[in-house]
Amino acid sequence: MLLFKEAGEIKDSDPASDEAQNLVKRIQDYITENLYTCTNKILRGLGKMYSGGGDFTTNIDAYGGEGTAVFVANAIEIYCDISKRENMKYDEAGDTYTCHAGRILNPLYIKKQRSKNGYESEITVYEC
Repeated sequence: MLLFKEAGEIKDSDPASDEAQNLVKRIQDYITENLYTCTNKILRGLGKMYSGGGDFTTNIDAYGGEGTAVFVANAIEIYCDISKRENMKYDEAGDTYTCHAGRILNPLYIKKQRSKNGYESEITVYEC
């Protein structure tokens, strides 16, 4: 439960931050080393249980303060979805991302789109 106390100390930060993502990794490692092999699929399910109300939520929030269980669940969801660029390391100088497998994603092209309200946006598409 000390890991959830640590989570409570950072619960007001971005769940995608390096600190939050490292904490999720430590939670997963702790479960694997002490209980059972905690795959990302299992971890994602645990995250849903943590924030789903009931005893899990109550106990986690008791250690880390109100909102800790939801914060951890959000951080777990981000951690488990490795396909999102938000979960990859970004190099601003080179405008590249590095995926979890260590491969570099380079910009391929810029896609322009317009919303129903007429708002124009540009999205850079990357390729590994």
